[in-house]
Amino acid sequence: MKICGYQPNRLMSNATVCLQALAVSALAVIFMNSVVAGDDDTYAIGLWGDLPYSDIQAKAVSNLIDDMNSQNLAFTVHDGDLKSGGSECTDAVYLNALDYFNSLEAPAMFTPGDNDWTDCDRIAGYSSLAQLEKERHLFFSTPFSLGQHSLRQEVQRTPYVENRRWSLRGVTYATLNIQSSCNNLCNVNPDELEYKARNDANIAWLKDTLKKQKTAMLQRLC
Repeated sequence: MKICGYQPNRLMSNATVCLQALAVSALAVIFMNSVVAGDDDTYAIGLWGDLPYSDIQAKAVSNLIDDMNSQNLAFTVHDGDLKSGGSECTDAVYLNALDYFNSLEAPAMFTPGDNDWTDCDRIAGYSSLAQLEKERHLFFSTPFSLGQHSLRQEVQRTPYVENRRWSLRGVTYATLNIQSSCNNLCNVNPDELEYKARNDANIAWLKDTLKKQKTAMLQRLC
């Protein structure tokens, strides 16, 4: 399996670097060995995130999307941060991102980043939880991915609908809403109750994902 990631100002082709970046907020659970092997199981995915942080980067996003659309990717994942941490969390930020994702030909996955919600209350008038709910409604209102060719995903229980899971050729991928800025335990207006409930949900989702992947692996070996 070939895994390539896209980040601002550089293209990453090292699988280890890509998977480390993905694990920050979108966990890839991969069991290969003899389960996924051979040319027939080779495919490529696009990993990007922390973009756009500026007007200059925003103007370049269309070029990046064109590049990914030319690569015959199985799917793409944006690992969060649709803007810089100090900028306003306007509706335009999320609507522009939705346009980006739906411009991708392959199924487009997304998991929120700290700049998208936990850091929004740095600016007066914004609530981090209100912004998270806005993202849940806009990006995660159906069990399907974004992108021109959508993919049906497994969805965690409400309200944690941003936590998704999908499988491709013996590999299970899952997203977890885990944030920097102390995972909503520090910075402006920390929320310990929100953190604990979401953290418990993340742990449960991870354990269930590992169980499902183990079952799928054993079925393929039998």
